[in-house]
Amino acid sequence: MPEFSDENRPQAGERRHHSRRAGTAVVHLIRECDPGRKQIPAKLLELSVAGIGLISSAPIESNEQIRVCLKNEIQRVSKEVRGTVRWTSPTTEGEFRVGIALSVRLSPNDLISLTRVATMSQAGPTKIWV
Repeated sequence: MPEFSDENRPQAGERRHHSRRAGTAVVHLIRECDPGRKQIPAKLLELSVAGIGLISSAPIESNEQIRVCLKNEIQRVSKEVRGTVRWTSPTTEGEFRVGIALSVRLSPNDLISLTRVATMSQAGPTKIWV
């Protein structure tokens, strides 16, 4: 079992070992078992090198193999990753909160590109990437 320093130790009840970032990418899902490869719209909530948290418009089963297509329009970056649905929970709005463990980790550059947004500087319309 890996050892954690106090600063890297997950909080009590927290099983994740990687920090999560709010995502800005446009997302759709494709079930690996769907021969028609129908796209399921989703909203990205959080992203880490090892997993994705999102809201899906359609129910998805735990342990289902899924392809996640991420696109950041601002950065002009697209990334397609595969993963396994680890948990799912219905929301009060009739959608589904989903946690996906990625089969292959995202690189730090991918993570930055998919979470970066543009903001306006106080000096004018120049874009500043944060």
